[in-house]
Amino acid sequence: MYALVLTSFIQFLGLLPLLLRNISFSKFNIHLLKKMLSFGIPFFPAAILFIITGMIDRFFINHYLGLEQVGVYGAGYKIGSIISIIIIAFNLNWQPYYLKHHKDALFSKNIEKISRFFSVFLLLMTTLISIGWELIIKVQLFNYHLIGSEFWVSGIIIPWIAFGYYFYGLFILQMPSIYIKNKQLWVPFFWTLAAISNVFLNILLIPTLGLAGAGLATLISYLVMFMSIYIKNQKWMPLNFINKFLLFYFILSLLLIVLINCDINYTVRSALVLIYGIIGINHLVSYKKAL
Repeated sequence: MYALVLTSFIQFLGLLPLLLRNISFSKFNIHLLKKMLSFGIPFFPAAILFIITGMIDRFFINHYLGLEQVGVYGAGYKIGSIISIIIIAFNLNWQPYYLKHHKDALFSKNIEKISRFFSVFLLLMTTLISIGWELIIKVQLFNYHLIGSEFWVSGIIIPWIAFGYYFYGLFILQMPSIYIKNKQLWVPFFWTLAAISNVFLNILLIPTLGLAGAGLATLISYLVMFMSIYIKNQKWMPLNFINKFLLFYFILSLLLIVLINCDINYTVRSALVLIYGIIGINHLVSYKKAL
């Protein structure tokens, strides 16, 4: 806790000179402030619902399985949430891009190309983490495991969490309509669906499936949220980047994960992963050339 607070304070001090140089009180616009608050307020409950969706499963794990399992679950969740870091990094550039260029003549085509590239790239990363989590979770530093062996059992939830965040990434790709078409009042609705789905599914699945049930609940809740904005976007601002190849590659990802977990030798596994990677990278290169 102290480390996080101190880190934030150091970041603030580092940015303070830049902040002071760019403040101009003479340009303060109360009308613009009201407009910004009116637009931004709906995101406040959405942020709370975002936290609930991401954290409520710990409460139910504690209730049904005990506090120790909360710690075990948290270890696997952190590995699966690596995908969320990629999404955050992308979104830091994604939002400024579509806000700045949404009036350009080629905006629709460009945003579709970017979305297709990122959706395939994110799927590739999600699948690699889902099949290679054992290598990640057993990393050693100075003869010590990065994650203790007593937490390795949490690896069963990593694919569920990773693919849950994959659908969150698809949700982010559908977000331009919220800002461009002023549909911000719908954001709490989408997150409410995700939160309610997560609560209901945790109650339903954790008693029968254990930690895997909590991971599956996370995946489905993000899928519900993505599907809800995708359906609404067909009226607001169709962003149809989900093409035949993405569907094919998604099915291929699921098949690869199933095969990797079957009793096949290391050479065959390596060949399957290599072929899968080549297919994805080849399409990423073709998308990159089209951008």
